Amino acid sequence: MQGVVKRQLRKDLVCGGEFFHVRCVAHILNLIVQDGLDLIEKALDKIRESVKFVRISESREQMFQGCVETVGIHTKAGLVMDVRTRWNSTHLMLSRAIQFKDVLRNLSEVEPSYKWFPSELEWSRAELICEFLRLFDEITKIVSGSKYPTANMYFMQVWKIESWLRVHATSEDETICEMVDTMKMKFDKYWKDYSDILAIAAVLYPRLKLTCLEYCFSTLDPSTSKSKVDHIRKKIEKLYGVYKKNTVNTAATSQVMEDNLPWWLLCICFSKSWNRKIGSRYVLG
Repeated sequence: MQGVVKRQLRKDLVCGGEFFHVRCVAHILNLIVQDGLDLIEKALDKIRESVKFVRISESREQMFQGCVETVGIHTKAGLVMDVRTRWNSTHLMLSRAIQFKDVLRNLSEVEPSYKWFPSELEWSRAELICEFLRLFDEITKIVSGSKYPTANMYFMQVWKIESWLRVHATSEDETICEMVDTMKMKFDKYWKDYSDILAIAAVLYPRLKLTCLEYCFSTLDPSTSKSKVDHIRKKIEKLYGVYKKNTVNTAATSQVMEDNLPWWLLCICFSKSWNRKIGSRYVLG
């Protein structure tokens, strides 16, 4: 659909529509993480079944609460069941389950029908997975914000994800390594080449600018850092040139219109403009 719209509007789009299509960062992030989670379904089975066991009835929740008091954990939070369509709910489920690890152990000792208590190896793996997903959870919350601009945050968040995947590519845990390999394939599909227009948004952000991009690119691959920064600089110059040309043409058109307007209409326009300025100045004090 965006291809059809782009062809229809090509003459009216900036740079012929070169910057027209911008993919949703939050959606791509969700696709990347979901691919990784598909690989660890078995690793999460016992924890998911443990949560189901507790939350399936009010009597079991009361039994669980009794174990909480026995262990001596003081918190109003409880176990959370994840939702498959919201990956970060899986991270929340894991973090809560790890928090109540000793409570679930106590539950396995007092309730014979509870048979899904994870082994130490499974708990250890769950903790590694939870820590691995932590950054993705934080970034999802940042890029999903609706009460502040997010375009300027794109570059740094994507760079953090790529750096995070590289760090965990050599993890001692095989499951984490498999997750990283799968997620890296999806990352490369959408973000191997960073979005030019969103990188420009980072350059225009006073806290980042080109210096920050140079640093980020150099940490990933020093050999291509300069060429990537030069590429972004050329795109900025190209975009600036288009806007400059449009501004000059608009100013020229306005001048021609102004030269051809009768004196009485100019007076009315000037009067309205002056009244607006006076009104603004009066309101602002």
